[in-house]
Amino acid sequence: MSLTAFTSLIKELLDLPLPGNSAQQMLMPYPVGVKKKSMKRFEESNLDGAKKSGVMILFYEKEGEIYFPLIKRPEYDGAHSGQVSFPGGKHELSDSDIVHTAVRETNEEIGVPTHHIEILGRITDLFIDVSNFLVSPVLAFSEHPMRFVPDAIEVDRVIEVPVRAIIEGPIDAVELDVRGFKLQAPHFDIENEVVWGATAMMLGELRQLLLPYKNVFL
Repeated sequence: MSLTAFTSLIKELLDLPLPGNSAQQMLMPYPVGVKKKSMKRFEESNLDGAKKSGVMILFYEKEGEIYFPLIKRPEYDGAHSGQVSFPGGKHELSDSDIVHTAVRETNEEIGVPTHHIEILGRITDLFIDVSNFLVSPVLAFSEHPMRFVPDAIEVDRVIEVPVRAIIEGPIDAVELDVRGFKLQAPHFDIENEVVWGATAMMLGELRQLLLPYKNVFL
């Protein structure tokens, strides 16, 4: 599928009702030994006082396929140390809106020029309880060849992901030890990285949108 055809499809899908929380929940991690996942994080009361964040799912064409970048965070003393995520970050007062946040952060973290980024729309916001962030995933594309320049402090490496990688194969749960808590984490296995948590949950909604068209990508 060409980038033009793919972006046209995404625009059509964004005009329809989104899968939303039901798709996110399928990829939500849960404590080992718990039989039923808690839905507390999806309660509207969580949004009061939540910090806002924008992340970017940036599509581009490479070698005849549609890709998007993920980043691996460096190891640090924080909730998301060493994890794989989308480029993005906290909304600043100077940002005109959350889309501006996602574009600015993508430029700062992986060096994509802001004028190379064309916005498609947004999928469902996700509350991250461990850091009290309400994250808005912004979908965009670029017709320009990608030449990533990762920020030396915020990015350990850039991972280029073909869209088919989130569509093909089963999504299994892996047991993780996260700061002393044992979790069962549904995940995507991408370039030997366990992509789990909020990133996997947002990818889960994108996957659900694209599954009816999986034969185009596989």
